Amino acid sequence: MFASVGLNWLGSIYQTGISPQLPLEKGKINILSLFAKKNLPRNLSYGFGGFGVLLVIASIGVLSWGGSDICKYATIGLAMGLGWLILPMVWISRYHFGKKFLTARYWIAGWLIPCWLALAMMGSIGLLSDYNPVLKSFLQQSAIAPILQSHPTYYVQIDAKTKVLLNFYLSIHPQQVASISQIPALSYAWIYTEQSPKLSRPHRIIGTVKEYQLIEFIP
Repeated sequence: MFASVGLNWLGSIYQTGISPQLPLEKGKINILSLFAKKNLPRNLSYGFGGFGVLLVIASIGVLSWGGSDICKYATIGLAMGLGWLILPMVWISRYHFGKKFLTARYWIAGWLIPCWLALAMMGSIGLLSDYNPVLKSFLQQSAIAPILQSHPTYYVQIDAKTKVLLNFYLSIHPQQVASISQIPALSYAWIYTEQSPKLSRPHRIIGTVKEYQLIEFIP
């Protein structure tokens, strides 16, 4: 709410144009003129435009020489940096090239578009929906993913948080049973790692993630 009020205030200042420069005394810098209220849109446009250039350069460098883990964050910086370039482009086009159709709406859009691009990029690479990267990475392993995509899994008792995560990540939701004996042979189950040595039924361990194991009951 406060951000919208602030953007509306800045937009009204942008629309009125640049204030006349106050006369400078010889040998002195007129700080009041430099940071006058009506100069705020100009200063902010150039400031965030410069910040956008730095983001673009840094992101390109990371994408060129960085590791795969950090590259996904660099794409967010690249999208945001390119978005911030809209602010000085709109300002310069209106007040230096006479493009009067670029009203305050276009300039305010220059504030919003970088944020939207960053959020869209975060969603596309899974940062917004990746609630548990360790578990997600485990479920996507080549030895694990085909099993989970074609076979149902079972559990007797797991904590509510893990249950929600499994339901979110798995296309086939795990089924709850009252006891281990109810799980059919050649079926897969989620158990606590500490339970594995105590199981009387023959089984093989498919994988382990944190305190959980995915196992297969064998005849």
